[in-house]
Amino acid sequence: MTLSGAQVRDKFISYFRDKRGHLHKPSSSLIPDNPTLLLTSAGMVQFVPIFLGNAAPTNPPRVVTVQKCARAGGKDSDIENIGRTSRHHSFFEMLGNFSFGDYFKKEVIPWAWEYVTKDLGLEPERLTVTIFMGDDEVPADEEAFEIWNKTVGVPKERIIRLSKKDNFWGPPGPTGPCGPCSEIYYDRGPEYGCNDDPEKCGIGKCECDRYMEFWNLVFMELFKDDAGKFTPLANKNVDTGSGLERVTLILQKKNNTFETDLFFPILEEVSKIAGVEYTGGIVKNLPSTPSEKTDSYLKIIADHARAITFLIADGVRTSNIGRGYVLRFITRRAARFGRLLGIDKPFLHKLVAVVVGIYGEAYPELKSAEALITQAIREEEERFAKTIDRGMAFLEDLLKEAGNIIDGAKAFNLYSTYGFPIELTNEIAIEHEKSVDMDAYRKAKEEHAGVSAADQFNVVITGDEAIGGILREHGTTEFTGYDHLSGEGTVLAVLKNGKAIDEAQEGDEVDLILNTTPFYAESGGQLGDGGMFENDECRVLVIDTKKHEGLHVHRVRVQAGALHPKDKLKATVDSEKRLHTVLHHSSAHLFHAAVRRD
Repeated sequence: MTLSGAQVRDKFISYFRDKRGHLHKPSSSLIPDNPTLLLTSAGMVQFVPIFLGNAAPTNPPRVVTVQKCARAGGKDSDIENIGRTSRHHSFFEMLGNFSFGDYFKKEVIPWAWEYVTKDLGLEPERLTVTIFMGDDEVPADEEAFEIWNKTVGVPKERIIRLSKKDNFWGPPGPTGPCGPCSEIYYDRGPEYGCNDDPEKCGIGKCECDRYMEFWNLVFMELFKDDAGKFTPLANKNVDTGSGLERVTLILQKKNNTFETDLFFPILEEVSKIAGVEYTGGIVKNLPSTPSEKTDSYLKIIADHARAITFLIADGVRTSNIGRGYVLRFITRRAARFGRLLGIDKPFLHKLVAVVVGIYGEAYPELKSAEALITQAIREEEERFAKTIDRGMAFLEDLLKEAGNIIDGAKAFNLYSTYGFPIELTNEIAIEHEKSVDMDAYRKAKEEHAGVSAADQFNVVITGDEAIGGILREHGTTEFTGYDHLSGEGTVLAVLKNGKAIDEAQEGDEVDLILNTTPFYAESGGQLGDGGMFENDECRVLVIDTKKHEGLHVHRVRVQAGALHPKDKLKATVDSEKRLHTVLHHSSAHLFHAAVRRD
């Protein structure tokens, strides 16, 4: 019987937890507790402090996880490959088992082989492994070769030696722990190959879909110092990574991951909404025929719908910076591909129920936040829908201009006026064999930032973990300021330098987040409100209000008493400042409109 994706996930956990004595830890959030990372992009992220020696190992010092991962922004992004290959995604699940100074190669290599061939039932004759070939700095991993060949029984002709580029991990910076890798590949058959010549099509020779890497063992056994010298680590660690989607693809013998049970219901629903047919089949090159392009659009939308559902469940909200920008970009990218399929109304929010149906048992946070996720996606779709037609008309005019380079300043205007992320503009430009002048784009962006930054405060959230936690637990801020200039609210968090604190005392300047507020947050060029919060115990001056991923963040100064989370406060907007701000903002719009007419 063919295993479902859920069964593969459960079998992996069971093998390492029940048979090999691992501690099972749940997936960490897609919002990493690490200010240097945009999103959680690998299974090892939550264990980096242990690997670096900054935290004590778990008890026992061996762990199994299935980690939610996202690669839709920054250097790890796979966005340009999604829907155009058989296996790339913006969100995926990483199966991982880890050893913190406990077991090492002689244990984990046979375990990996046993799980893959016995528990999953993959044919040994279709499997090939790779090891590090060595170079002038680090010797070849002969230990791994001996275990694969002598202990496990893999023929030496199916143990391939590859360079550092392919089979060596780390260090994560200029210095730190690192070590050789050993990967397992599955031969899907010649029909998925790129060439009949084995000298051209093979592991380390091409990037086609015949030989699929689905298991990677990282052996952290070395330390690279400032001088570039590698020395053995006292405690050697293991980090295994295996993509659930790839394993499921192999087991279910599908052409691509979108045809597995982890994805196909989403794709079918998109197909139904669009009124188009998914044809499937093996696609070896970039989609070119009308049916291949339609299939590609369906895959992209299905991928993005799953990713944004998980991102919002973990507390990410659309914004113009950081991970909020990533969420906005992939939501609008999916909406744009929906337009190419003939869907001219908001539809992505309708896919949330399908995603929850597939993943809700493994990730209960999806079930509990389903209504919130649906609402958040619909609101972003509706915002984009108001400008997409005008934005596309503007972009089409740019594409008609002579030459192969699109004016970067105009591309920035497309973003600032119509909400088109530059990545989306770039992608559409490439479809028309053009490119954007990114130097001019960045210059226009910097000039805009210089103007808009005057008299503003920055919301500093280290790693945005505080923001993510509030969003996951409470959702976005309820804004009442269109109808009321006063009201009452409960303090959800008091933040100082991006860190949640238990108390702010007289004289402290902090950021304050409440469940509801009448204070208008700066938007569309109109400045944020000021005013006062108070109760019987404290009096707090509101200096300014900003919006961050759907939350109103008030920059305040405590004038008397002390301020705490869960305090109930009476809010009073400075009505005179609000009136002057609105009048000034409106007059600016009228002035610019008159200039444009002239």
